[in-house]
Amino acid sequence: MSRTTRAAVAAALLAVTLAACGVPGAAVDSGAAPAAPVPELAPDQQVSIVWETYNLSAGAVHAETVNELVAGFEAQHPNIDVTPQPPQGTTTELVGSVQRQVVAGNPPDVAQLTFSDLRYIASDLGVTPVEQVAGRDAVQEHLTAGPHPYHPRAAVLADLDGVTYGVPYVFSTPVLFYNADVFRAAGLDPERPPSTWTEVQAAAERIGAATERPASTWAASTPCPRVTGACRASSGPTAAGCSPRTAPR
Repeated sequence: MSRTTRAAVAAALLAVTLAACGVPGAAVDSGAAPAAPVPELAPDQQVSIVWETYNLSAGAVHAETVNELVAGFEAQHPNIDVTPQPPQGTTTELVGSVQRQVVAGNPPDVAQLTFSDLRYIASDLGVTPVEQVAGRDAVQEHLTAGPHPYHPRAAVLADLDGVTYGVPYVFSTPVLFYNADVFRAAGLDPERPPSTWTEVQAAAERIGAATERPASTWAASTPCPRVTGACRASSGPTAAGCSPRTAPR
């Protein structure tokens, strides 16, 4: 992969490359002819990139990993300088942080945003799809080839209407904790926990009927169904009667 491609797809949940003159409300015309990819850098051509990532936000536990990624990338590409920065404001203002910098005329080159904001990012934030920066073929090669290809479903998470806007970067691994004793009391087999969200709902309703405690939802960071009587994730896998399992998909 060329230096340009690696610089463009280095890192970000949605590694959205922002147009320098983009403004909110400047919708992307998906029917327009694709722009030519950025030419490959010359070996001695110096480039500076600002990467905004919420993994550097106050209280984030991934700062060391981010710095290691940047150091490794810069060692491999000594002519490219990457400056990571946290979002302006809170972690709930990820798009707002970029938007304010776009209005001010000094947006980051790459921003880590969330999949749920993709349509707004594409239509209103004035971004340049990463496939226009690096070339669609090069981006697809990065996602699907090499020693660590993306899963086919993961590779298209930053696609919208057939256009690749960014690079999937951060994935959560949901874990389901359930109370084996409560399962047994409701006539459920704790050795065969739910394997789909539909089964989670069915188990919750059955436990709710048996305990007269209606099923509810709770979340640490991502909403997920909760089986009534299950231990919260903060209780840890050693909590009495609780069994940690990978959450259903």
